[in-house]
Amino acid sequence: MGRMKRAMLAVVLAACASGGGGEATTEIDGSWVRSFAADRDAAYHAALGVFTAEGYVLHSANPLAGTFTAKSPAGETAGVVDYRLAHVVVESLRRDLVRIRIGIVRTREPSGAGRRPNNDRPVRDRAVYEALFDRIGSELAK
Repeated sequence: MGRMKRAMLAVVLAACASGGGGEATTEIDGSWVRSFAADRDAAYHAALGVFTAEGYVLHSANPLAGTFTAKSPAGETAGVVDYRLAHVVVESLRRDLVRIRIGIVRTREPSGAGRRPNNDRPVRDRAVYEALFDRIGSELAK
């Protein structure tokens, strides 16, 4: 095994051994990920509660798969509608450890024009994701 592979394996094992938490990491698809010491159902409902409290409206949900998508409240300025779409996946790593993936895109489109996915831009601000993960962690700690 090469040095790089051993180093990556050590990081993954350390993250799993810690029971989660820490800072979020970004994945190749642009999603942000953090692990939590919790069962999947509790983590799913905590994440759903956090997004609902943020004003997001549930667009679709699949509790059995641990996924949901939600839309933020829309704002309008000078005939341009601006909102965010979130996609959340809660993956069970083992019985008491989950990994939550959050991907958020921001879209801007002319008022009344309807959804145009080519206007989607990924939200890359780490602080947005860290705040969401921190709130999910707080919900799980209750």
